[in-house]
Parts: sequence; C-alpha cells; structure tokens
Amino acid sequence: MPWYQSIWITQVLIIFAAVLAAYLFLEALNLSPKKRIVCLSVSGVLIISLISSSIAMEVIYRQKSARYRPVNYEIASIKDLSDFEADKYSLNIIIPQPATKEQIKAVIVHANDFFRRQKKGASVIWLVLFRNRLPDKELIATEDNPNFLAQTNWTKDGYYGLLSKTFKSDEKIDGIEIYWKKK
Repeated sequence: MPWYQSIWITQVLIIFAAVLAAYLFLEALNLSPKKRIVCLSVSGVLIISLISSSIAMEVIYRQKSARYRPVNYEIASIKDLSDFEADKYSLNIIIPQPATKEQIKAVIVHANDFFRRQKKGASVIWLVLFRNRLPDKELIATEDNPNFLAQTNWTKDGYYGLLSKTFKSDEKIDGIEIYWKKK
C-alpha cells in the first residue's frame, strides 16, 4: 500500500487540523499566560495519546490484514463422476504457496461456491487439495503423499447417497466437511 493511502497519514492530518483549530480557539479566548500554558499542556497530552493510539491502530490493522491475504489456487482437474443417483464432481486443487489452515479453509469455501455456481445441478462436490503442481498420476489423496493437504465433501441438502455418508471428516464449515491430512 502506498504511504499516502495509509490510515496513519489520514489520522495525522486529522490530528493536525484539530491542533490548529484548538490553537485558534485559544487565541480567540485571549486567556492569561498561565491558563494558556495549562490549556496547551492538556492539549499536548491529548494529542500525544491520539497519535500513539493511531499508531497502535495502524499496527493492529496491518497485522490482521497480513493474516488474511488472499491465497491463489488452481483447479488442476475436474472429473465428472455422475451416476444414476446424482451429478457428482471431483476437483483437484493446487495451492502453490504456503498457506495457513484459515487460508486453506477460505480456498475451500471459495472453490466450492465457485463450482456450485458453474454446475447448478451438482449434488456432490469433492475437493482434493494439494501443495504443488504434480503429474496427474501423483494427485492421490493419501497420507503418504507429502503434497496432500485436505479432502472435502459437500452434498446438496436432501441428498442421501451412500458415498456422502461414509466420508470421514475432522471439521465442517459452511456445509462442507473437511478431512485434514494428519501430520
């Protein structure tokens, strides 16, 4: 982010305008020198506390935004596994850069929602997430695969197929069951 779009620049400008307004207000009151010093020192303490709180807010904002940086992903393959029961799809997803568990969850939700909008009749969507781009023969969701991250299962409300009931999951988010690779 450029320096002129930073939150603290805006806050410093607001503080500067408040100091200028306070100074002009004190000048208009024509106070005695002792009262003027008291007013200026109180104003100085308030300004210093305002500046320090704005710096603290900026630091907290940057820390939070760094945690939620978007993660790029690639859909490596889409398999149509539809049968007489329902439309079923399996997607292999590659997340090429290091990502936290929260970022991977965001990718899961985004990819699932994106594919559901593309295939409106889908009843079951399985996602398999991998760390690196691999040949298709190596895109296998096993604990032995060092690139395997997670596997998910989403089923449409009202679908009660056999495979969706046997899926073993560790966590559920937005109706998507997630099985995380054990470390």
